[in-house]
Amino acid sequence: MASPGRLLCYTLILIFLSSFLIHFNRYILIAFPFPTTLTAWHLTVSALGTRLLAKTTGLINPVQAPMGKLYGVYFIPISISFSMNIILNNVAYMYLSVAFIQMFKSLGPVVVLLSGWAAGLYTLTPSLLAIVSAICIGIVISCYGEVRLHGLGLLIQSGALIFEAIRLIMTEKLLSSQKIRFTPLLSLYYLSPLCAGFCWAIALATERNALTGEHMREVNVWLLFSNGIVAFLLNIAAVFFISKSSSLSLALCGGPKAMMTIAASVWLWQDAVTLTQVGGFCLALLGLFFYYIIQKKRK
Repeated sequence: MASPGRLLCYTLILIFLSSFLIHFNRYILIAFPFPTTLTAWHLTVSALGTRLLAKTTGLINPVQAPMGKLYGVYFIPISISFSMNIILNNVAYMYLSVAFIQMFKSLGPVVVLLSGWAAGLYTLTPSLLAIVSAICIGIVISCYGEVRLHGLGLLIQSGALIFEAIRLIMTEKLLSSQKIRFTPLLSLYYLSPLCAGFCWAIALATERNALTGEHMREVNVWLLFSNGIVAFLLNIAAVFFISKSSSLSLALCGGPKAMMTIAASVWLWQDAVTLTQVGGFCLALLGLFFYYIIQKKRK
């Protein structure tokens, strides 16, 4: 476990990169409405970046032992859930506002808790169930107050939360494995090529016919390159954060990140936020706060 000062530093970096990438992606998707292709590009940059680090630095040392079982048990499930989470998150921005999506993502710790309970990592207690209920009620209120709620978009974002929870739980199990010492960068080294291949397969099947040269001209090459670099840095930050804390702590970062992102979305994109939504979101954040207090006392 990292010292409080370092953990705070990791948290601030993670929140900034995550919020920045959200608005960066939305900006690109306006002229380049191909979320799966954009996701595949992000993961390709991550795959190339980790290999460059392995060749030029001592930060990544590929495992020499047989890895067949780990691919089946960890790498492939994590890669699929990781890819689907990013794809569905990007697709959701085609239907829902940035502000509403960030409010809805407050359900993240609830989904992680239930997934962790199913995996035997967390224990459900009456107090936790009460807090979970408060968070859920807050999100329902936020949904009720949404000006342009889209049913399909809500379903897509719900799917993204489920895949995110699966990814976080599986990643925490992988990083805590006693058999092979996986550093954060080493796990990204093995996962990113699988994720990229999975996303490119989906992109070719669903977006290839619609993607034209005109779309490529609409987006500056350097803009795409810098977008991929930011996504790569976010992946590294997230995996480092999990290794220094837990998947639950990562989910709890969603509260501060959501507030920062919502404020920016109102300013940048003129997203409408109603008082009903604010009230529901505050209730959800209050639930998240008590959730954090309970988890801290347990540790």
